[in-house]
Amino acid sequence: MAERLESTRRLKREGPPSDTDESAPDAKKACSSESVHRRIPEEIDFYNPEKEYKDVEDEQVDINFVKEFFQKEAEKEFLELNRKYGDRKIEQLEDVLKLFHLRRLTPKCCASAEKYVLPIKSLKWITGDSNIKIQITDYQNNTVEIKYWPGEDCSLAEYGIGNPPVTVDTVEFNQLAAADFVFILKGPNLRLQLMEFDIEPFDKLPTFECFIENFLNQELRKQQVHVAKLAYKFSSSAPDITYRTIQQYLAPKVLTYLKFSVWKDPDESVESPRIDYSDFVEFVQWKQATHLEIQETNLGLDWQHFYHFEVISLESLDPEDVEYMCQTFKEARYQPTKGITINVERKLDFEGIKSKLEGIGNIDDSEKSIEFLSGDKKMIVKFEDFYIMVNVLET
Repeated sequence: MAERLESTRRLKREGPPSDTDESAPDAKKACSSESVHRRIPEEIDFYNPEKEYKDVEDEQVDINFVKEFFQKEAEKEFLELNRKYGDRKIEQLEDVLKLFHLRRLTPKCCASAEKYVLPIKSLKWITGDSNIKIQITDYQNNTVEIKYWPGEDCSLAEYGIGNPPVTVDTVEFNQLAAADFVFILKGPNLRLQLMEFDIEPFDKLPTFECFIENFLNQELRKQQVHVAKLAYKFSSSAPDITYRTIQQYLAPKVLTYLKFSVWKDPDESVESPRIDYSDFVEFVQWKQATHLEIQETNLGLDWQHFYHFEVISLESLDPEDVEYMCQTFKEARYQPTKGITINVERKLDFEGIKSKLEGIGNIDDSEKSIEFLSGDKKMIVKFEDFYIMVNVLET
């Protein structure tokens, strides 16, 4: 299909090859319906030589002819897919890639493509220095990648590594990527285990605006996507290009796991300021999630918004962080709902923690724990080398 698309674009741009000299007085004969029919009958079996195709200024092939050609070819492709998947449940990723081509041919094709159930387990959006990538993984852990980048007066998209790029003249490459991303999200019965927004390592910051949130606002206003885990990477240098309200389009209670990380500018000589992610905590999806993972400390640890999580994974916790945590949990309105397990990658400094907690509650050296009251509940915080257990007991 990609080859047919390119050949027809070339036909429109350059005209069909002429069998006559360019100086021939009746060069239009080379573009007559009879001449075209002689050249391509083996490719277009539905072509009607009796049909009149009106000449249009600067167009050597009538646009109606082009539309009809692609509509007929698309119908053949859809018939093939329907024979292969009678229930419209796509099983192979190569057929998912085929849908991206078909959906852009006509509005009818677009509507048809949106009816297929896609075998997608995880979906990843990657912002690069001068490109965008979408990675699609199925339930057998096979992955295909779509790459988008700007061309000269056009956008280019490579649907599958090694496939010839497709040229799209009507939209910017980032808009094209966003439209394809939303097409996946709007698929019927989509159940994603993971949706990830990443920033590719490179030497300089992306200079373009990401359009994904605008497309989500337009296309998903009445729809919520089933996603179990959301992984999201902030930019330390330009947080304004992020799309922080993504979680409002994800089904509450289905979203249980949130993972945050930060892309760090390699040219920054000082520690970047802590990133404000307060937009995330405003949504019910945040409040109903059970697992939180934060990979960088400059995201900040606002325990007032963490008390409802059951498991929290962090890079590290210093004694000041633990002091702030206990002070927050001591307030009745921030009582952990079911208790919390807090995992850390760097070993905890219990002696330093103990010195910070002396005024908060009763410390048990042998058990490496502290007890204190929080409203009508008793809190027991127990420390191990690489995790903290927070238990809530009735008094």
